[in-house]
Amino acid sequence: MVGRVTFRSKTKPVLTVECWLGAERAQVTGGYGGWEIVERPRKTGVTQWNGRQPYTMSVPILIDGFSEREEVESDCFTLEQMALPWGKEPPVIKIISNAVPHTDLDWVVANIEWGEAISGKFNGKRIRQEATVVFLRYNAADKLQLTAAAHARNKKKGDTLFRIR
Repeated sequence: MVGRVTFRSKTKPVLTVECWLGAERAQVTGGYGGWEIVERPRKTGVTQWNGRQPYTMSVPILIDGFSEREEVESDCFTLEQMALPWGKEPPVIKIISNAVPHTDLDWVVANIEWGEAISGKFNGKRIRQEATVVFLRYNAADKLQLTAAAHARNKKKGDTLFRIR
């Protein structure tokens, strides 16, 4: 284990999971490139930039209550809630750690891959749970906004003018 990591939602209710980083390093697994080859009949294809996909990042973790013999069911449940919609969509997450790249960015949980678990002897609840959390960089959608001046001007013309914000 490399160190600690905290996942915290930016929206209310604030959800927080504090755990250990797993044996493998967190790594960016996508979001590079953006070139596409456009085929042309009987000619060499043309390379065209279409923009890139958002970063994806895989973060192996260990939710651990083993040494204190404390169950970790509530942390596992909270992590699941971070991947599910609260209202219209799941929450945006901040990652807090010195050993994870791009902690300055906003993320959403794309997937949770549950690994090995250890259960307590008496109640059967998990006291240690391995998982890999797959994050997708959150980029807010561009919002179309009709400015007041454009709205007044276009009302006369019958046109609609939008500005991307």
